[in-house]
Amino acid sequence: VVVNGPGTSVWGRHPLYCVPIPGESSWASGKYTSMAPLTYLGSSSSSSTSSSSLSSSSTSAKRPRDTDSSNAPLTSSDHMPHPSHTGLPEHSNGSSSIPSSQDPKKQCVLPTDASMLDRVGSASLLSDGCIVKVYEDDLQLKATDAIEIIGVLAPFSPQTPNHQDEDLLDYALPNKVPHIHCLAYRRIDVKHVLDQTTLSTVQANMAATRDDLVRWICSSLHIDTLAADYLLLALISRVVNRHGMMCIGKLTVNLMGASSSTSDTLPTARAIFDLISTLSSSALYLPLSLEVLNDSRFTPKKDYTHNQMDPGVLQLTPGTALLIDETALLTGKIEEPGMKNLSALNDLLTWQKVEYDFEYHQSQFPVDIPSIVVSEGKSMLSCDCIIPLSAAAASPGLSFQLAGENQLDQFRAYLVLARELVLSAPSEEVSLKAQNDFVHARQQD
Repeated sequence: VVVNGPGTSVWGRHPLYCVPIPGESSWASGKYTSMAPLTYLGSSSSSSTSSSSLSSSSTSAKRPRDTDSSNAPLTSSDHMPHPSHTGLPEHSNGSSSIPSSQDPKKQCVLPTDASMLDRVGSASLLSDGCIVKVYEDDLQLKATDAIEIIGVLAPFSPQTPNHQDEDLLDYALPNKVPHIHCLAYRRIDVKHVLDQTTLSTVQANMAATRDDLVRWICSSLHIDTLAADYLLLALISRVVNRHGMMCIGKLTVNLMGASSSTSDTLPTARAIFDLISTLSSSALYLPLSLEVLNDSRFTPKKDYTHNQMDPGVLQLTPGTALLIDETALLTGKIEEPGMKNLSALNDLLTWQKVEYDFEYHQSQFPVDIPSIVVSEGKSMLSCDCIIPLSAAAASPGLSFQLAGENQLDQFRAYLVLARELVLSAPSEEVSLKAQNDFVHARQQD
């Protein structure tokens, strides 16, 4: 190796702690796993070499919780784990080049006693995530970015354990997270797994697809068109600009009057979430029960003892649809942690920011999380608009048939394309009309 040669350059190595995508929908993960990894990443040919190649989706966090201990040289004998053992759940969008005849448990670690790993719990070994080392001069990734990678899997530790039980157990503990040396990565885009013909068809018929989608929402939830319109607007809303403390583009909708019982005519928060998760690639259901408020941590906090950032509930990837269920809140006392969680939730809904607690100081990170609050009465949280739910009257226009997979893919494509629409500044005539309407409305008050 010519260290000082003219073509030699030094790259920086950036360790990232990556976890499975929070709230990833089953349909999205299913479409990822059904695609060949190298074809999906743009390669014209597949690879069956013995080197460890991995395609996975994960979210980058602030910094790894483990020390940089995998500096051992890698060879072709290093095995690549099965997707269900790579720190990603089995339904995650990861795939490998391991032949199906090989035992995935024997691919996870250096050759050891498989029965011992079974007793420890091989699935739990890698369920928390992995450390990804990216080699770049100027890393453009941010916290909570969703990425997919191809890399070389390193063993948990550069030392090979002996065959004594206590050493093997210590070697197999969950804090020995795997390391992946990243060869290539890119941000995840749902358009990559949607059919290109479907995208083109929807793009040419946006208005018609939107009308079909609204009718389907009405018939599925038995709500009126107004509530369905605002639900759809909330799902396609995104932060387009920030002016000082003002967050432009976000739309937090409060659907008021939801039922807490499935026997009622109005939909429950869970039914609304099931519909959202059918459309969105990632969605999170957050019930505001006393147990969740008092015992959970909504914002990330730095643990200096273990040198790691403990995650929070609101640490979500951009575009994740968040449904907040206030109907789960019953009579009781909200403790101090619960009040902090409510404050963090209000900051997210109002400013689209999540506070990271570094113990000695707090830092706010901008996010883009479309949010919907479902409540029986008016929400106690800050919302941009309040829409009362009312049962839809029976009419031929709402008798929309159950959507098939092709129809659902069109609806999903519409959400993706609508969120990417470029907003143009309104003309002077439209601005004047909006100004006059606002003045007239204030005079009426």
